[in-house]
Amino acid sequence: MCTECRKKLRPCTESFYISHNEEKYLVWSVFYYSNIVKELIIRLKYRNDFICGEILAKYMLELVKSKELRFDLIAYVPMTKKALKKRGYNQSEYLANYISRALNITLIYNLIKTMDTKDQIGLSGEERWNNMEKCFSIEDCKFIKNKNILLLDDVITTGATAFHCAHTLKESGNNNVCILTIAKSKV
Repeated sequence: MCTECRKKLRPCTESFYISHNEEKYLVWSVFYYSNIVKELIIRLKYRNDFICGEILAKYMLELVKSKELRFDLIAYVPMTKKALKKRGYNQSEYLANYISRALNITLIYNLIKTMDTKDQIGLSGEERWNNMEKCFSIEDCKFIKNKNILLLDDVITTGATAFHCAHTLKESGNNNVCILTIAKSKV
């Protein structure tokens, strides 16, 4: 990225929590969802632009290192088989793979999205929470018991998707789940 584009980035410097029904998870986002970051994410997510993905993953890696985040395993927000076949790849898995390789930390593939849901874009906050409820599961949870997990996604808005993924991981006997996204957006 050029110097001018880097100047337009809006870093999200503080962590925050997403909570639901008295359960909460710590979230770190690298940037706010605006300008250049929005374009990079759209190009990765919908235009197969993996150079943009690499740029974004490097920023995520910098945050992990600068905040000294500690975890045993890396997970990512999954897609259903149908959605994966349609797009051809999962952008969150792409980012997670990059970070996994860079840190030499195991990437897990056992968080599964079990049913197709409506696209979160265009839904109200409450509709987003209802849309994601009970659509994730874990396959073979022995490997992840008592582990601290970093869960990756591209954008967090209400936090419904990331929360339900983290909740599913936590129910499987994990010590802690921390969430990392490229960008934080508003509904």
